[in-house]
Amino acid sequence: MRIVFLALGDEIRQLILLTLLEQEPKEFRVNEIAQHTYLSRAVSHHLQILKNAGLLQIRKEGTKNYYSIKKQTMIFYQMKEMFSKMECTMKEKQNLDQ
Repeated sequence: MRIVFLALGDEIRQLILLTLLEQEPKEFRVNEIAQHTYLSRAVSHHLQILKNAGLLQIRKEGTKNYYSIKKQTMIFYQMKEMFSKMECTMKEKQNLDQ
């Protein structure tokens, strides 16, 4: 479990995971993830860390690798709900502040 928390401790990896969660069940190639997250370097490195932590799965098709959230990792669906609730709460707070 420690490796999961280490993988989640980096903001770039958090951004990659959120991007994949928002587009789930779609699979992405490295360059597509880089475009969606506006990252230019080290995306492959971060994807490898997330994969090694058991958070992502890879589907190979010829020379292309497609990344997606590992279906067996139910924590992501719970996290997705949590982030959605947080986003709604933040929007409500902004509306009250106006």
